[in-house]
Amino acid sequence: MINDGVTAVTINGGTFDLVSFAEEVTPAVNLTNAAIIGWSAGFLLSRGGFEAAGTNTISKGISVRAEGPNSGRFAITNEVTTVSGRIQTDNGSVQGISKTGAGTLILAGANSYTGPTVLKSGTTIVSGSIASGSVVRVGDSANPGATAILGAPVLLAKSTRRAAAPPFPRAIR
Repeated sequence: MINDGVTAVTINGGTFDLVSFAEEVTPAVNLTNAAIIGWSAGFLLSRGGFEAAGTNTISKGISVRAEGPNSGRFAITNEVTTVSGRIQTDNGSVQGISKTGAGTLILAGANSYTGPTVLKSGTTIVSGSIASGSVVRVGDSANPGATAILGAPVLLAKSTRRAAAPPFPRAIR
């Protein structure tokens, strides 16, 4: 188990095999052409969120918590980061995720986080699922360049501008 006191987590061109839990990691986890894997029931909690460039995969579960408001932040600079591990809120708080950057975030897991999904820029593809009733917000007047491709029905926030016609997947800009 990894706890408080971690000052930097950078994975550059390698694979991090998380055997158990990594909890209370304060800085953002930085990924460049990297992978975070793990086969145990543990999860990764990064209070600083995730910053990624290149092609990355996260197959380990991720926890997000309200007392760490950046824990659900995904800043994807370029290319693609795929999260196939479940993103969850594990302590009863309400916390969602946010996506920034020109790159693409693919949510491929059966996610159960309880807060909104806020897509500020770039592209987000939901090929897995998000929690029932979780609101998806795509762009706003300050960030008009966000696109979402949804593979399942979701509840859209009022600020969402336009959507392609059904059936799914549905693209929203």
